[in-house]
Amino acid sequence: MQAQSVLLNIDYRIPFAKVTQFWADLTGYAYNPATLVSVQTTLDEQLRPIEAQIKEQLKAAAVCHFDETGVRVGGKLHWLHVASNSTYTYLFVHPKRGQDALLSPQSIFGNCLSWTVHDCWASYFTVGKGRHALCGAHLLRELAALMEQGSHWAKSMHTYLLEAYKASRYAPF
Repeated sequence: MQAQSVLLNIDYRIPFAKVTQFWADLTGYAYNPATLVSVQTTLDEQLRPIEAQIKEQLKAAAVCHFDETGVRVGGKLHWLHVASNSTYTYLFVHPKRGQDALLSPQSIFGNCLSWTVHDCWASYFTVGKGRHALCGAHLLRELAALMEQGSHWAKSMHTYLLEAYKASRYAPF
């Protein structure tokens, strides 16, 4: 019941009152919203060591991908930052998008020593100790925008990158 309540509230974004109503309707038991807060607090404490392990694994990875997207928190724009590789994903929300977020205690960007793959956002190039690589999908989007403005070199580069990608998928290694 506790795990299901957390799932309903966090993953499905169902408010505490609705989760309480759900359990009351289903079981006749009036689940106290304060209990749900307590369960979530306990779960958060239990997951902290796992979060720390994920962050360490990503910092030590040969390649780590970074991105961000806008989200609303209390009606205000914040940024959901992501660091990931093929095994791990770490997310955190910050009120800022740039250097303040990348250098914040929640971020691992400044401590990654290997390849950091990201978009063309300038802040990524001004902080951190890792080597930089541009994300292919982001680069193709930038080139597509230039193509819409009539750039011929962007079209050639776009075609070249897609062909190089296709060739790399079939390269004998």
